[in-house]
Amino acid sequence: MPEAELFNFSAPSVSSILDIAAIDECFIGEICASAENSLARMVEDYGCAITVVQLAKILQCSRGQIYKLIDDKRLPALKVGTMVRLDPGTVADWIRRKMTMTA
Repeated sequence: MPEAELFNFSAPSVSSILDIAAIDECFIGEICASAENSLARMVEDYGCAITVVQLAKILQCSRGQIYKLIDDKRLPALKVGTMVRLDPGTVADWIRRKMTMTA
């Protein structure tokens, strides 16, 4: 093969790069929506109030982070004496709102 043919390539056009970016943005949106729904569904599947430990496992974060969100009144919770319980429906709605804000 002649050397000139080895290096003969054309750069992608601006429109094709924009098309790829649009596809990527759409795909990322679908992933976020899917993650949002699966996390929210996981929480909603609990039949009763959930604990901080359970929510921390679902969100893959520390208990301390959950307690901080509760203390800062950014995550609604019910305190029963020294125990903290979370309503699955309320937490699922909170997750959906947060996922929409960051997506």
